[in-house]
Formats: sequence, structure tokens, C-alpha cells
Amino acid sequence: MAKPSPVLYLLHGDDAQARAEIVQRLKARLGDPTVVEMNYRRFEGAVSLGALADEARALPFLARRRLVHWVNPRWSGEKQRKAFRALLADLPPSTALVLEFPQALKANHWLLAWAAEHPERAWVRRTDRPRGGAMASWIMKRARAEGGQFTPQAAQTLAAQVGDDTTLALNEIRKLLAFVGYRR
Repeated sequence: MAKPSPVLYLLHGDDAQARAEIVQRLKARLGDPTVVEMNYRRFEGAVSLGALADEARALPFLARRRLVHWVNPRWSGEKQRKAFRALLADLPPSTALVLEFPQALKANHWLLAWAAEHPERAWVRRTDRPRGGAMASWIMKRARAEGGQFTPQAAQTLAAQVGDDTTLALNEIRKLLAFVGYRR
């Protein structure tokens, strides 16, 4: 029997590119782009818990799962957090609720505690930008994934230009690889 998929996907950290790629992979699992459109709902910032619950409890249409994506979620206090924990406990397996935070959560954050208490229902990923020398390594690895390659010196030069911005680095990698026709 297959292990059930989590209902909560908790993404936190300052690497927007990594978070976006995770969300894209989750959306791709829904299937055909038309099906994705019907089974994907995005919220941002402060949201009515009732509206979120309605979307999260809705049945998927022509897909195995429904994806509800909440960017930079906010709760007004302990009462709303308690209601949200109750919603998490009650989510159907046909829902994938993605909570995306643009910064790392503190180790004692209540959502991380909930995820640790419910490992079968939660998937947590911290997405931090590569810092310092790690950026050149990230560039070389990403260039290979894009179908090309960089010398260590070229990766270091690009890292010096883009800093720790992975989105900018990926755009530059793609432009440079296209310029050389993915031959090197």
C-alpha cells in the first residue's frame, strides 16, 4: 500500500526560486494544465479562514488532488491559530495545502511544532539561498540540470555578479547557455 501524501506542505526560507520550483512540481503532479487551473487556488496575506477552509475542503475536479497555495499566511491571534490547527487536522487526503513563507521560521514556530507532531500529514522544506562559495557550486549544478556546464572560474565570476539571488542566477545561466547553443 502506498504511503499517503501529506496534506500540508510548509515552505519557508529566503530562496524564492526554490520555493517556486517546489510549487511548480506540485502543480505538475495534478496533470493536464486545464486540470491544474481547475484544481489550484492561490491566496496571499491575510485571508478569511472560512474562505480558505471552503477551498481546502472542495473536491478535486478530474484530478486526484486539489492544491491550495497560501503565500505569506497571517493569523490574527491564538484563536485563529487554534481554528487553523483544527482545519489542518481535518483536511481530506485529496487536498494539498501549501503554506509559503518568504523567510525562515523560528525553530519554535507553532506550525513547525504541528508538523513535527504530524509527520505523516506534513512535509517541511527550508529553502535558504546559497551563501558565499556555495553559490558557485549551485551555479555549476544548476547549469548541468539545464543541459550545459560551467567551469569553476565562470561559475565564480557569475556568482560574484549575482550575489545570492538564485532567480537572477538562473536567468543568467539560461541566457549564457542559450548564447553558446548548450555546447559548453
